[in-house]
This record gives sequence, C-alpha cells and structure tokens, in this order.
Amino acid sequence: LAVGCTVMTANAFADTDGHWAESAINKWSGEYGIIQGYDDGTFRPDKSITRGAFAGILDRFLHFQNASPTDTFSDTAGTYWEDAILKLHASGVYLGNNGQALAGDTITRQQAVTMIARAFNISGESATVYYLDADQVADYAKPYLAEMSALGYITDSSDGYFRPTDAITRAEIVTILDN
Repeated sequence: LAVGCTVMTANAFADTDGHWAESAINKWSGEYGIIQGYDDGTFRPDKSITRGAFAGILDRFLHFQNASPTDTFSDTAGTYWEDAILKLHASGVYLGNNGQALAGDTITRQQAVTMIARAFNISGESATVYYLDADQVADYAKPYLAEMSALGYITDSSDGYFRPTDAITRAEIVTILDN
C-alpha cells in the first residue's frame, strides 16, 4: 500500500546524527511528515532548496485550499510544484517575480523568511533590522525579518549576520518552522 513513499521516520537519516538541527529534522520528518528525505536514506540538511520545493513544504504543513488561476505565472504550467505554488499565491504567501514563479531557483534566506511570515500572518510594525548586514536585506523582506527576529524564530545568526541573499538550507528551514 505504501509503494513509493519516501517519508522517513525519526532517526532514520544517515546524515543527521549529531547535526545541530537533528532534533527539529526528526520532528518535522518523522513525527509530522512535513519534510521528506531522499530515496538514498539521507536528509541532506546543509543542502539548499528550490522555491518550488519550499512551496511544497509550506503547502503540506498548512493545507491551503484555494488556488490562483493556472495562468497566474508564466512558468508554472505543468510543473511538479504548480499546485502548491498556486495555492500559496492565492493565500498571499508566494508572490513570484514579474509574472514568474521561478520554482526551480534556489530560495534565499530573506525570501524564505518572508514567505514563512506571510504564511503565519506575521507582519512587523517596523522595518528596523538589527543585523550587521541589514543594508543587504531587500525592502520587501525587512518588516518580516524584523518581526521574525524579534519573536525569536531566527536563531542561527549568532555572529550578527543574517546573510539575506544566501541560499537557505533544509536544516535552517526546519529550525525556523520548529521555532
């Protein structure tokens, strides 16, 4: 009955033992079944993720019901992540870029934090970002990043840098969602 299922159970990944995000990974993959591992038994916690795959994670977690029309983005028709992206768009979470979803592009840290904040209706009153690289944060992301940081959801910037344009990793996503 479960042919082709790739959901891994807690502690089942060959590459997460001792990883700083191991607990969150085990919870969100094994217990919740939201973030999946790979067919080879790995989780690849330090690997980046595409915008489309991130949309899939948020959709699996939040179960969005309504979807935007299929012609909303010029580059999603027939793609694997089309349904998740269109649901997130209808919910105001995934806005795209100049009519494109860019589902195959790697998602940056500021894009991911913005989408998580939108998904959970977290919006900041202030756009003041207290990171040493705040000048590199895009204007659209500042209020979301400021509020997510103030609420304690961003915990991996102990050196004072947020690294807004760096690719977010699978471990970082799991940790933010867990927080």
